[in-house]
Amino acid sequence: MAALNVKNKTYDVQNRETTNFMNQTRNVGNYNAFDEETTSSILFQDNYKLNDTLILVANAKLDSYDRNAYLQDSTETLLRVGAIYTPTENWGFKSFYTQTALPPSFYNVDYADRTKPNLKSQQYYIYTLEAVYTEGDSKFGINYNHVDMDNFLYLTPVGFINIDRTITTNGLIFDYEYSFSNRDKIKLNYYTSNLSETVNNSTKGGFIKFMGGYQKFDYFTSVIYRNGYEYLNLDIPNSFDMSLGATYHVTKDLSYSIKASNILDKSTKSLYLENFGKTNFALDDNDRSVTLSFRWVF
Repeated sequence: MAALNVKNKTYDVQNRETTNFMNQTRNVGNYNAFDEETTSSILFQDNYKLNDTLILVANAKLDSYDRNAYLQDSTETLLRVGAIYTPTENWGFKSFYTQTALPPSFYNVDYADRTKPNLKSQQYYIYTLEAVYTEGDSKFGINYNHVDMDNFLYLTPVGFINIDRTITTNGLIFDYEYSFSNRDKIKLNYYTSNLSETVNNSTKGGFIKFMGGYQKFDYFTSVIYRNGYEYLNLDIPNSFDMSLGATYHVTKDLSYSIKASNILDKSTKSLYLENFGKTNFALDDNDRSVTLSFRWVF
């Protein structure tokens, strides 16, 4: 299979104001002249079945970025190769190597460090290995991933920069699913990861989810756990995000739903800096909330 794609994006700042230490506000407009980017892509993909149990997968993509103003044009090569192996009806294995790139966005460039404005694309090199085992109504899964990141974009107090070293992360994910019926099932998940940098986010967590239905009702409940951590002078506690929800299907085209989120009021927290990085604080990502909605398809 082959495919071509051309995409043009423009960036327009409608209004931008700054406030100085004297509490004076002024309109500053664009920070630079970079406001247009055209991406041309060509993709090749193929699967090859060696036998009934082994399939080889490969795809390659070439992205060419044509930018106006001072930002350099670039070309990125994206690759993905791997294999899918199913030796028995109960066992399945997947292994993939992926090389991909994430170009700087208009937002990244707009807020780039003025001394290093030519931001590079972030480069990702990803290795994954997955195993799945099914038995009756149960399904077990384990996933290992290793990621190397070059030119990682990092927001400093004076703007975005590319970090000039390789950042590495490794992770394990364990999954279990049990089906009570066609509509009722429970899912369990646990993950753990490590990072070559100073830990500034959760590294362990998981969830319990139950989904089911009865006649015209669908319902679910979930608890998502993230471990706590310490960063600089902050002690971030464990989070337990519990949600409940239900949907009533009046007809196939009309339904009503209700959802309660963060019931335990123990949301995850995000880190923030002020006063040029001298003060650190954390705020809840989510408040307690109840949402009512309806869906009408016509």
